[in-house]
Amino acid sequence: LGSDALSNAWSYCLSVIDELAFYDPASDLLPALDAIRQIAGLRMPVKPAGVWGDVGDEAKAELRRLRDLATKAQAAVGDPPNALDQRAAVLLPLWAALIARVRDQYRAAKTERAALDFDDLEALTRDLLQDDAVRDRYLGAEFRHVLVDEFQDTNAAQWAIIQRIADPARPGCLFVVGDPKQSIYGFRGADVSVFEDVRAVIAEQGRAVDLDCSFRTHRVLIECFNALFERLLVRDPASAVSAYEVEFGGGMWATRDAAPCDAPVLELVLIDKNRVKAADFEGDQAARRVEASEIARRLKQIVEVERRPIYDKRREVVRPIDYGDVALLLQALTNVTLYEEAFKAEGIPYLTIAGKGYFDRQEVWDLLNLLQALYNPADNLALAAALRSPLFSLSDDALLRLRRLRDDSGKLIPLWDALDYADQVVDEADSVIFARETLRDLRASAGRVTIAELLRSALEATGYLAVLTGLPDGARRRGNVEKLLDKAETSGRITLSAFMQYLKDMSDYEAREGEALLENAGAVQVMSVHKSKGLEFPLVVLGDASHTRRGGATDLVMGAACRVYDETEAKFVSPFAYQQASDLALLRETAERRRLLYVAATRAQDYLLVSGQVTLKNGQPIKATGWLEWLLDAFDLTDIDFVETQRIPFEWGEALVHIPTISDDGQQGYDDSFVTWGDLPPAEPPPLLRSVPSNPAAPTRILTVTQIADLGSAWHAEPDARSFYTERWRRSIYHDAPGRIDTALRVPKAKLGEIVHRAIQWELPPDDAALRDLLRRYAWEEGIVDADDATDVVDFAYTLVQRFRRGAVFGWIEQAQAVYREQPFVYRRGERLIHGVIDLLIRDVDGRWRVVDYKTGRVAHTPTLDALHDHVRRYHLQVGVYAAAVQELTGEAPAVYIHYLRYAQTVEIAASVWQAALERFELEIGAMLDDG
Repeated sequence: LGSDALSNAWSYCLSVIDELAFYDPASDLLPALDAIRQIAGLRMPVKPAGVWGDVGDEAKAELRRLRDLATKAQAAVGDPPNALDQRAAVLLPLWAALIARVRDQYRAAKTERAALDFDDLEALTRDLLQDDAVRDRYLGAEFRHVLVDEFQDTNAAQWAIIQRIADPARPGCLFVVGDPKQSIYGFRGADVSVFEDVRAVIAEQGRAVDLDCSFRTHRVLIECFNALFERLLVRDPASAVSAYEVEFGGGMWATRDAAPCDAPVLELVLIDKNRVKAADFEGDQAARRVEASEIARRLKQIVEVERRPIYDKRREVVRPIDYGDVALLLQALTNVTLYEEAFKAEGIPYLTIAGKGYFDRQEVWDLLNLLQALYNPADNLALAAALRSPLFSLSDDALLRLRRLRDDSGKLIPLWDALDYADQVVDEADSVIFARETLRDLRASAGRVTIAELLRSALEATGYLAVLTGLPDGARRRGNVEKLLDKAETSGRITLSAFMQYLKDMSDYEAREGEALLENAGAVQVMSVHKSKGLEFPLVVLGDASHTRRGGATDLVMGAACRVYDETEAKFVSPFAYQQASDLALLRETAERRRLLYVAATRAQDYLLVSGQVTLKNGQPIKATGWLEWLLDAFDLTDIDFVETQRIPFEWGEALVHIPTISDDGQQGYDDSFVTWGDLPPAEPPPLLRSVPSNPAAPTRILTVTQIADLGSAWHAEPDARSFYTERWRRSIYHDAPGRIDTALRVPKAKLGEIVHRAIQWELPPDDAALRDLLRRYAWEEGIVDADDATDVVDFAYTLVQRFRRGAVFGWIEQAQAVYREQPFVYRRGERLIHGVIDLLIRDVDGRWRVVDYKTGRVAHTPTLDALHDHVRRYHLQVGVYAAAVQELTGEAPAVYIHYLRYAQTVEIAASVWQAALERFELEIGAMLDDG
């Protein structure tokens, strides 16, 4: 063929492939595609050497490219509609009916339990705001200006809610902040297409402002990011998922110009799978283990040998890197233990954050669920989790059958009581009986032995430690259980309720303070990319960058398409429609994974290290996957002959590529001859010799009203009792410890007060029987399941509620214009932020505000009014905070009362009194701190 004919044939072939983006099954494009593949597969006629010349090489390359394009296009289109699609068309109405039945049953179950799920909260809020009367209350009245942060993570339902409380057509009403490049929560329902639609709506009436300045990263790394993501973050208008793709835009610029040193800001650690195979390593995880080991070795060299300079933003100085400046980010934590083991082998301190912190380890959760079930047998979820765990190993089917048992009246039997019906679970009757007897023995011991002894009894009875030993990473799992036993030992002889609250506080504290503690501890932080969002680190390592999702869709139904079971192949197969739906879903996911890479990479302040696995041939990468494939393509590194360690220049700077050698004994080598960072700043003294700034008042910057009440009690208590309240206040402030710990198996007074508080929160039942039933349910939910204890509690609470009904406060509620119960608030006084909940806030018929705080404690056996006035002094400061918060909100000072539920007495606190208490607020805090 002549050159013109070849050119025309080539253009025709490309046009066929382009048209496949709009494929019509009835067209003849698929036969044309087959023809293209056949033509591209032909060999060029053999001619004498030199006859074809450069034209022959070019033609071969074009044929190879054409063949690859045609193969990919045919794979994307899949088989044309056939008999499978006809079977799927018959099944789809059946699937729709089945899904509708499940939906209806689920809704009925929620209605029966008076429960809502998260989707209900969104949908019902959206529907409620469709009512013009409701909308008018909020739109422009209650909310004049609305700011929505992280707007890229919203969805259509949330946008509908926002529009009903903030009219985007009214200038200045709505302000949204977001970065579509950081929309990575599609699995939670976030829809990035909403952002672009809203941007267009707001731009019609307002203004779009690009926030393109980086205060985190220096200029060289920013230019590296610009070069990378202007090629990765693009939108193809012809794509079926273009609405879910985002444009990188005009790039970013940095406020910090200079890098800390001349080290390459981007480093690639490539694990050659051929070398791993040559070293005769076995197992699917062999290459990943080598990669984890290489990351650990490289970090050790960077920190301990190179002492790589980094910029310390807090101190505004350049200093040597520490392990606490490093974060290892992973797309999934499935294989995190491989990296943890590699760090342990190299002696690198680390701490894993996110889904697998200590209190989120499964073996710890198993025992916590057991304790929770012993503490409160009415907690069906905790009990089910304990029964399903290796402690008792009941199956899902057994749990379902037990949970669906009903009594003669048709009510569901609590799971604890359902264990008496082992005969209903024939296949696992012995396991059910064992679980029932073990749990009852343990509950009988609770309160008579320490928590540690209780846990050891459970471990011995169930053989749980033996089970853990046989699981992967068994030694680590056993260590976590031993750690829990140590915590139980140090807690002393306390009740289950106090110990569970202690562990809850510890778990909250770990999540809240983990990042700061890690910085002080100098440990590498290991976390998921999603967990790292909003954080920054001098050195970021993107581990397992070649990670991909395991191939193939697993859902049976996807939108208006379903899979079909093929009896001849004994597996589910995907008809044409399902394959198309699956491909579209994959394209959307791929667009989000590109944004996930953007989020991960831009956590870096100074350096980015990317590691992954490739297949090299003659030094060139012939196969890479995931992020690593995109990165090699974007930087045009696929045609480079890699050596083991080399610097590669770019317009923005240099990248370092390292391919470790791997010997048969698994040792990796590394050439460090290129490490020349020049003179480093002087090292800081060891941590123990550094001066540590200390502010004794810092823990009092954020206070709760409970701590305010303890402060008032300490200030006004009798001299012999003042030390008790003072110590309790300090434990709460400095150690986040509970104010009191019960040391016997009894019903804590706080629970009695909680039950009464809950009862008077809402409109009380009209008759005594209904009221007692309500109180009994509250007692059960508080873990009071012993029949005698429950009867005593219900009687006590019933008496207090009846007294409350006959009192003046109940009359105020009945006649009030507005009533707000359990009203949360935040109040700032000076440099202190105080938060809490007001028991009762009322607006009288005459428009005056009243604040009422309930007390259920005992004052004296037969308190006089003078005794109550003397006792109430300790609460002047607490209710003063309430009153000041209400005054700040309403513009007027409210009337303030303490209502003693036990005695049906109400004591008014004059404005001058609570205002004087507030004036002494700083003095009282200062005195408590000085005494310490």
